[in-house]
Amino acid sequence: MKQAYVDQALHLLNAPRPAPEVSPYVIADPSALQAHVDQIVGAPPIVRAQRGTTNRNARGGSDGRRRRREWLVSCFRADKDVVVIELFHGPMTVEVETGTEGGQPACRCYRCGVLLTVDTVTADRIKPGCQGGTYRRDNLRPACSRCNSETGAALGNERKGRKRA
Repeated sequence: MKQAYVDQALHLLNAPRPAPEVSPYVIADPSALQAHVDQIVGAPPIVRAQRGTTNRNARGGSDGRRRRREWLVSCFRADKDVVVIELFHGPMTVEVETGTEGGQPACRCYRCGVLLTVDTVTADRIKPGCQGGTYRRDNLRPACSRCNSETGAALGNERKGRKRA
């Protein structure tokens, strides 16, 4: 009796199957359908959604940012130079007279007045980027990273309607 069931199962497995019915609403190959529609209608224009900003970096590449910082230090040159001493917990800067051997040119932060070298200065935009300001030289001033981030945070909070705590 078991052999009869096995034979019947083998017969059903080996039997030819009818082709499945294809609904006219099922798209087998979407790219072929799109090509057909493009031939009839004409190729549609490619429309891409855009955000408020691009994915490109508005500040430029690393070389451009380095040149911008060098320009800030040379243009806003302070009356003192800086000697950087590397310590185990980080660099320490010491003010020295301009022209001292080993001294690096420096400029001062526009808010707090701390001396900044090419490695520590950040470019602060006078007219912020959210108000259409660019990184052109007539819109830049030197700032330390702390002051630059504080003014940016205050501007963001102002735009969102929050007050600084």
